[in-house]
Amino acid sequence: MAPRRVVLDTNSWLDWLVFHDPGMSFLKREVEEKRIEIFIDAACEAELERVLAYDLARHTLDAAARADVLVTKDHKLLELARRTRAFRILNPRQF
Repeated sequence: MAPRRVVLDTNSWLDWLVFHDPGMSFLKREVEEKRIEIFIDAACEAELERVLAYDLARHTLDAAARADVLVTKDHKLLELARRTRAFRILNPRQF
């Protein structure tokens, strides 16, 4: 079975990379076990570089990632998830 394709928003990346949020441990394990692939586009990576002030490992792709899920803690995006079925939007604990 192919790994699920996942996109993280900036806050989720910060939780993973900076704050070591325990809620992200499941995602980390899924990546390690190759059950999910996390993608980031150039715009999001640039934002993270500005926020973190250091280079990130390059896990980039063009905008056509065809991700299965957007993982976010952004409340506006999570509200959108309740109104649309076109794309799965989950917080890290829901994932």
